[in-house]
Amino acid sequence: MAQDLPAPILAGALVANTWLRLVDSSLEPLEISENYLMIFAESVDNSTFAHHYLRISDLGLRLDRLRVAEERDGFEPDAKPLWCRLEYECLFWAVQLPTSLLDLRDEMPARPEAITIHSLHNLVVLKFYATVLSRQDTLGTMLALRPVPGVLHYICSLVRSVFICPREMLIHWSLLSDIQAATARIVLQLWRQTQFENFQGLLNLWDDALGRYPELAQEVRDEIGPGPWNIDQTDGYSVFWTFRDLRSLHLQDAFPQLAEATMPSPNTLID
Repeated sequence: MAQDLPAPILAGALVANTWLRLVDSSLEPLEISENYLMIFAESVDNSTFAHHYLRISDLGLRLDRLRVAEERDGFEPDAKPLWCRLEYECLFWAVQLPTSLLDLRDEMPARPEAITIHSLHNLVVLKFYATVLSRQDTLGTMLALRPVPGVLHYICSLVRSVFICPREMLIHWSLLSDIQAATARIVLQLWRQTQFENFQGLLNLWDDALGRYPELAQEVRDEIGPGPWNIDQTDGYSVFWTFRDLRSLHLQDAFPQLAEATMPSPNTLID
């Protein structure tokens, strides 16, 4: 019956459900075609925030579906192309962004919509790598990803970007606060798994500014202690682009078809 709803309402419900699930809500997933968001995005001007919001929501939805399948059915080697394609598209997602949505905070103040959409993207990528790194015997081996310094420094660059979101934006859209809390949980998980020192210092950057997660904030304080923390001040942009280029080359070598068009072709919207 959901397909009888107007397309914008159905897409909006699917987007909301996707992000709430990615920030660790207990909502059940909606039974709507995985291709729906990208099909709907084709009807929206690709120079607008809405189009790219739908694009990143599509990546989040696909990650959520893969995680659900992995938890329900266990490790499935046949799923490797789906995980690789998702990672590849996450790495190159920003290439299609208009200038107005680029996050340039190290050089000039970024627009609120740029900060927002990059926070969403960072959450998807962090969830992806945290999932893979927590399953080293299965997903980690399948995707050739290990918790080595190069991977962890890349993760740190994303975490820092999430945590420096301006407080006034958290007030206007509580999902950004939820993303910060979800990121803190991811960093806690990775710190306990790897003992990588930068994670302690990054957790110290997170402030439950709106007082919505007091138990998590206390857990973080109990875990990282009073400091001081040694943070390797590796240039975030250099780490980001170096990792993206090397990792994408590896994925292209494993699956040459990834270098071809990676977006679904436009189709008629579901009625």
